[in-house]
Parts: sequence; structure tokens; C-alpha cells
Amino acid sequence: MTKNKQYIKKIIIILIMTSIFMMFMSCDTNNGAPKNNEEDIFPDVDLNLGLSENQNNDIDQVPGIDEQVPETEEEDEQVFFYISDFEDRYEAYQSLHPDLKKEQVVLDVNMSLDYDFYNHILAADRQDGFLILCNKYSQLAEDFQPLELEDVPRKHHLEDGKTYKLNRQALEDFIAMSQAAKEDGIDLTIVSAYRTHNYQAGLYDRYKNKHGKEEADTFSARPGHSEHETGLAIDINQISNSFKNTKAYEWLMENAKDFGYILRYKEDQSHRTGYMYEPWHYRYVGVEVARFIASEDLLFDEYYAMYVLPKKYK
Repeated sequence: MTKNKQYIKKIIIILIMTSIFMMFMSCDTNNGAPKNNEEDIFPDVDLNLGLSENQNNDIDQVPGIDEQVPETEEEDEQVFFYISDFEDRYEAYQSLHPDLKKEQVVLDVNMSLDYDFYNHILAADRQDGFLILCNKYSQLAEDFQPLELEDVPRKHHLEDGKTYKLNRQALEDFIAMSQAAKEDGIDLTIVSAYRTHNYQAGLYDRYKNKHGKEEADTFSARPGHSEHETGLAIDINQISNSFKNTKAYEWLMENAKDFGYILRYKEDQSHRTGYMYEPWHYRYVGVEVARFIASEDLLFDEYYAMYVLPKKYK
């Protein structure tokens, strides 16, 4: 009898241990899937791409793989020269030029390139000083008078019996530039400087009558739109495209910025400036700005649209 009781106890113990073992094994293996299959642990996610199963079917539409990630509205406003007042213009221009990046859209609109030349004309701001903008969208008043005009010494301008005038600071820096060029065997001579409004009007009319308005607009400014009226612009040595083949032009391209002058109408930029390439036409903007414009390879119109205009809307 005693042996039977002991045998029964062993049976019970074995059954209890077997039950405990089975429970342990069930807990270890039944957490949703086998541990050796990571994709089954996360059934709705592709571990390689970070996409759900539905998104995997649209792989070609994922930004950054086959197309550029579109800029968000927040990123648009991070263009540092973005002007919120121009938002409607930006959107309209972008719709006409969907391939342009947002930064280019903002720059073009700030330059008023969303309008035809001589449309959307605004008054030039005298308060801009050496950075005053005078182009086909920015017009000087008919009675505009440059400050501190001085006569250019005869040895620095063309000997044609005329009086040449230029802003005092622009003249001082031109003389310094001329002397530096002379040391390098280069002669720099002013062949056109300040022009009055009436003089520019007569000059433009002559060109218009001879060549027609459309052609005249490519190389001559309408009155109020000529930089020569600011007293800050000069033509150097010769008004001819052949000037670009001279040593004087090469010297200016290398050194003019260090005396505050920039080439105003660059080659292949007529669609942005409205004027043909003029290797002889230089504009005074001050040394610091001239060096910056040269280092960034900007047009003056672009510099103004990025660094001057936005401040007027803050």
C-alpha cells in the first residue's frame, strides 16, 4: 500500500512538472511570431525603406528617390530675401515657371521680372545713396540732382571740349584706380559720365528715331532710367564691344572692384538687365559692395533685390 502511495506521488510530481514546463514554453514562443523573423515582428513595416505595405506599392512616387523633395511653405519663407507683401506675385510667377526653384522665383519677382520692361515702374530712392537703383523698373525724378558732383580733371576724360562731371567719391576712387592701372601700363579714360535728364532724353530720341524704339531700348535708356543721371556711372576708353578684347578690360575685370566699381551690364544677361552687354559701362557702388558683388558673381539688380529692397518692407 505504501509503495502504491509513493508511486502515485511520483506520477503527480511528473505531471505537475510537465505542466509547468509546457506553460513556460508557451510563454517563450507565443509573443506574436518567432524571434528569428524580424519582418513578422513588425508586419506593417518594410525595414529597408521605412514604408508601410501600401506605400511599398507606390515606391516610384517617394520624394528624394526619383524626384526632388518639394519645399514646404515654411521653407519658402526661409529664403532670406523673401518679402511677404509679394506673396501673390511669387505664386503667380511660380505658376508660369513651375520648373524654377523657389529662391529663383523670389529673386526674379524682387527684380520685377514678373513684369515687362518699363512696366511696374517705381520711383528710385535717393536714400539708397551709392546703391540707388536706376533701371527699367526704377526711375529717377525729372528734377533729380546728384549730390556732390565735381568736374573730372581733363587728363582723366576724353579731350572733346566737353565738361565731365562725377560724384566726388566716385571720382576720387576712379582717379586712384586710374593711377593703379597706369602703374601696370594701362590707360583708363572716361568717355562718358554724368548726364542731365534733358540730355538723356535727347540722346534716346535720336537713337529711337534712327533704330526704332525696340532696338533703341536694348542699348539706350529712356530718360529717368539711365545710370548716367545718378552721377555714379562712367563709360571707359571706348564704347565698343571690341573693348572686351583689350588689356584695359582684363585689368578692370580683375581690379575695378577694389576701387568700388562693377561691370554693370554683363554678357548674356540682357534678359535680366534689359540691356545688351556693355564691357565699357561701370557703376560705382563703393568698395565693400563691389567686392561682394564680384565674389558672388551677381548683377547689381540682383544684389539690390536680395540685400537692399527687403529692408524697405520690414
